[in-house]
Amino acid sequence: MSGRSPLRGAVRRLARHVRRTPFAVSWTAALWVLGALTGSLVSGPPPRIETVVAASVGDLPAGRWWTVATAPLFAGNLASYLAATALILVLVGLAEATMGTLRTVVVAGIGQAIGVSAYFAVAAAADQMGVQWLGSLRHQPLIGPYVAAMTVLLTASACLTALWRRRIRLVSATVTVTLVLYVGAPQSVLGVLGLLLGLLLGRAARGPAERGGVFLATARERRTLLALVVGVFATGPLLAGLAHAPAGPLAELRVLIVNPVPTAAELSRSCSAAVDLTCPEITHSAALTGPGSVALALAPLAVLLVCAWGMREGSRAALWAAVAAQAAICLFAAAALNLRSLFVFPNGRLPPWRVFEATLPGVLVPLVLALVLVGQRRFFVRDVVPRAGRRAFAVVVSGLVAVAGLYAVVWFAEGNADLHPHPWWALWASLVRMFVPYPFPARFGVSVEPDGPVSGLVFGYGGAVFWAITLVGLVVLIRRGRRTERATAPVVARAAALVRVGGDSLSRMTLWPGASYWFTPDGTAAIAYQRHHGVALTIGGPIGARERWPDAALGFIRWCADEALVPCLYSVPRDLVEVVRPLGFGAIGVADETVLPIEGLTFSGKRWQNVRTALNRAERIGVRARWYRWPDLPHGARTRVREISEAWVAERALPELGFTLGGVAELADPDVALCLAVDDEDRVHGVVSWLPVHADGQVVSWTLDFMRRDPGGFNGVMEFLIASAVLHFRDEVQALSLSGSPLAVDPERAAGSGDGPTEATTVERLQGTLRRLLEPAYGFAALAAFKSRFAPAHRTWYLAYPDPLQLPRIARALAEAYAPDLTLRQAGRLLRGLGPTAARAPEPASTR
Repeated sequence: MSGRSPLRGAVRRLARHVRRTPFAVSWTAALWVLGALTGSLVSGPPPRIETVVAASVGDLPAGRWWTVATAPLFAGNLASYLAATALILVLVGLAEATMGTLRTVVVAGIGQAIGVSAYFAVAAAADQMGVQWLGSLRHQPLIGPYVAAMTVLLTASACLTALWRRRIRLVSATVTVTLVLYVGAPQSVLGVLGLLLGLLLGRAARGPAERGGVFLATARERRTLLALVVGVFATGPLLAGLAHAPAGPLAELRVLIVNPVPTAAELSRSCSAAVDLTCPEITHSAALTGPGSVALALAPLAVLLVCAWGMREGSRAALWAAVAAQAAICLFAAAALNLRSLFVFPNGRLPPWRVFEATLPGVLVPLVLALVLVGQRRFFVRDVVPRAGRRAFAVVVSGLVAVAGLYAVVWFAEGNADLHPHPWWALWASLVRMFVPYPFPARFGVSVEPDGPVSGLVFGYGGAVFWAITLVGLVVLIRRGRRTERATAPVVARAAALVRVGGDSLSRMTLWPGASYWFTPDGTAAIAYQRHHGVALTIGGPIGARERWPDAALGFIRWCADEALVPCLYSVPRDLVEVVRPLGFGAIGVADETVLPIEGLTFSGKRWQNVRTALNRAERIGVRARWYRWPDLPHGARTRVREISEAWVAERALPELGFTLGGVAELADPDVALCLAVDDEDRVHGVVSWLPVHADGQVVSWTLDFMRRDPGGFNGVMEFLIASAVLHFRDEVQALSLSGSPLAVDPERAAGSGDGPTEATTVERLQGTLRRLLEPAYGFAALAAFKSRFAPAHRTWYLAYPDPLQLPRIARALAEAYAPDLTLRQAGRLLRGLGPTAARAPEPASTR
């Protein structure tokens, strides 16, 4: 019985999929049935069938209107049939499950009809303009579902969340554009046309909702997408090398990134009477056509793929290596085409305008990609550890010297110097050919190949060995990278020890990356801060021995004066404000901390009705609260948490905030407790994180930080998670902090700060403006209202400043601390009141 259960489950899932995607399944069935009946599965439709079913430029004048509908039901060969099946079942199936069957059929028909017509129109225009590779496609018959499938997918993407909309569009655009540039087949051109048509149809279908969206991404998501682009463009030349007859404008770049090994015909043409080796010996030479040459040819591709992997991990070394590789491709592309115009064409050099026309695409694409990577460098935060960098450099240089030295020794030992009038120049040319993965003319390789078995062996494999060492060094640099921080590891460890001695609700945040520290002379207390625009912003109050906090605050202020910094005590309690007030400091309330006493708490009474409802609903649908530390979190759940967070960020009109607001990166702290709402199918409905608060080495409270819910999660998941935390912690601590609600300050609780009437009015006006602008994006007031359901106590956090004239400077520093990645465009939207997103109701499912 147990053996049948998985089979029955699979059958049920298959039946459910067929019911949800009848059009995609029917299309796939028709594709294979017609292919089998017409004998088209192996090598495409026979000529007599192809003239009837394939779309061609003269169909409409000839009255063959049906070919637009029959072309998507056939493919060119067995591999094309398999690819078409994947496109239909995956892409069209996803669209059908999203839009519904009727809309999918209509969009597919529109995409096929308009896409095929646009293809022939574009090809005809290219032919008139002299664009040979595109114009030559005009008379090729078209079969396959490419344009219809891409149109359907991109149209359906408008109905998805911003995160998946961005992912699908970027991946689709990257893949299709790469295929067009490197392969240039009709199918790839149809894919681009389908992509553009799908974007237009999706934009029209969604209306203002689609036109008003701004795609935002977390730093991790940006790195992943950039790495994807680098990886796809790296494999483009490989696809061109595998293609039967690549015709795209960048097809020539395959000789740079996938440096082809010379063919026997090329080597035979390079033979001359001056060469001592016979042509059969040359064409079977392991040094020129063996595995070592193949490995050397693939070295640039391997470097770019390693760079893409490292970029996804946030490595700056990988980023700059990728930029350097793209710059090298630019230079080599220009050099290669210019050299070919000199040596390949029988009448000498091509006209300058032809050289420029042939060179421009190969130079422009990698140049643009390099500039994009440089522009996004701030998202790569893993620096090279200096010691690891020195070691990797030493290993690479040593490998180069060792291989080159060994080759030079055996080259001279086997008498190669006697074969050349200028032996040192000959040795240098041979080393260049051995190490540089560049498409040198075949005759050059023949002329510099050494004479001798050992030197030939080193010549054939030495370059591959060196590049393997280089790749290992690059991998070491990436894996040994460290996150960019303002404090060294020993300093952070010293601060962590003080956090365990004592701290406020934000004390754990002082250990996050980006913090610097000032320690009291006796080392018993410290203040964590960030420096922005000449302002030292503290991250909450002091850490360490509580009796030393007043001295720490006063000492920090004196140190700031010595360093010409403006001290700003941010998110500190009233008692610390009173300590610095004699120095002339003013203070304003910036957030209300919500504190929930939980000792002996039971959810009884009318005021806990919403919480009890959430707990009962979770129990009814099989959702349980599961507690983890990030290192122990299962891989699937970890991936889902990242996706939920990135989906939330993608829906915001402004970027993810930082400073005292943690993201996924801050969950990696092994002392942070994670609570996940997980159902019986291991689906994550929501997640919250709790930061420990210590006193004398013991955990005395927990602070709520990270809050995310799955858009499809059950209603009340956040209430369920917080209630679960109460039940989990109530026997360990007396109270929980639900953290602060920025800009949601009760004026009565914040009163008495001592500001003058004019100053207080100005600050209140500024806070009101910020509240109005930021509320639609982050829902601070909605978050405060959500926390009030738990009947908490409130404590106001203050911003203490030395001079009201410094408030604009402090505001600028806070803006940079919280939103370092805010672009000018996003700032403009903020000043305009966030445009069309201002009417969107905020979602109080995050501390953002």
